[in-house]
Amino acid sequence: MEPSARQIPARATLLLGALTALLAACSLFPGASVSPNDAAVRALAAHQATWQAKNVDDYTLTVQRQCFCPFTEPVVVTVMDGVVTGATVDGQPAKPQDVQGIPKTVPELFAVVTANADAAKMTVEWNEAFGFPTSIQVDSIENAVDDEFGISVTDFRPAS
Repeated sequence: MEPSARQIPARATLLLGALTALLAACSLFPGASVSPNDAAVRALAAHQATWQAKNVDDYTLTVQRQCFCPFTEPVVVTVMDGVVTGATVDGQPAKPQDVQGIPKTVPELFAVVTANADAAKMTVEWNEAFGFPTSIQVDSIENAVDDEFGISVTDFRPAS
């Protein structure tokens, strides 16, 4: 027995409605939206351009690493002409071995974002006025233990 002419449009409408609902549901899946990594990488160029436009070569900032590592104290960094001229911890000169691997300039902060573009998860918060990252949180390997790290930047002050 063949369907009547009225049943065909009803079935087509039902099928079309189901297909529309299925496609709409796809936007709820994590892969359908922009990941935090993609958002950070997409935003990187615009934030670097903001930083470049400010033409700031002399500044101080405080950088602190969060990780399962031996040194996580805040480091106050002084940069002149784009080069680190001082790094202190609690007002005392920082030991080179303590600050090794910590990004100490704004270009080094941008490099951390670039280097971790393929991490399992990365989120970045930005200083909107100057464009540099104020927080970088990275989980290098999903479901791995103690591979996560973070970098926070506070007390940024351009030199007068």
